[in-house]
Amino acid sequence: MRTDATRYRLRPFPMYDHLRKPPDLELEGLFKRHFTTVEFFQGTIMSPIDLQRVKVHEADACLVLANKYCQDPDAEDAANIMRVISIKNYSDDIRVIIQLMQYHNKAYLLNIPSWDWKQGDDVICLAELKLGFIAQSCLAPGFSTMMANLFAMRSFKT
Repeated sequence: MRTDATRYRLRPFPMYDHLRKPPDLELEGLFKRHFTTVEFFQGTIMSPIDLQRVKVHEADACLVLANKYCQDPDAEDAANIMRVISIKNYSDDIRVIIQLMQYHNKAYLLNIPSWDWKQGDDVICLAELKLGFIAQSCLAPGFSTMMANLFAMRSFKT
C-alpha cells in the first residue's frame, strides 16, 4: 500500500491492511500519528485465520481497494475479486465495496453466490467514473476538468 494513497483514507474508521511485507518508515509513521483510529495487521486476506484475527465478521463493511498504478489492470481486478470471494466465503453477510479498474470485470462479481446488491455490496469502477466525467463534460463544459482537479491528490515537498 502506498503512503500517499493511505493518508486520505484514515478519517473515520479503523483500517485493516493486509501486506506481505512490513510497512516502510513513512507508512509506519503515518500509522503511529493516527494510532487511535488505525490498526495494522500483517497477513493475507485469503486466510480464514487472518480474517478471524482481524474480526472481519464484526466489521460493518470491508473495502477492497485497487492499485491504480498497476501494470496489468485485469490481473489487479482478478486478484481483488479473489479477495472478495475469500471475504464472502468467510462471512457471507458482510457488506463489501470493491474498487475495480476495468468495467467488464464487474460481471464476475455476479457469480459470487453471496454477492448481494440489496445488502449494500457495491462496485466502484475507475474506468466507468472517468467515462462518466467525460460524458458529463459534454453536457456541462469544464465539468471533467473541475472534477479532476478536485480528486487529484498531490503532495509537494517544500
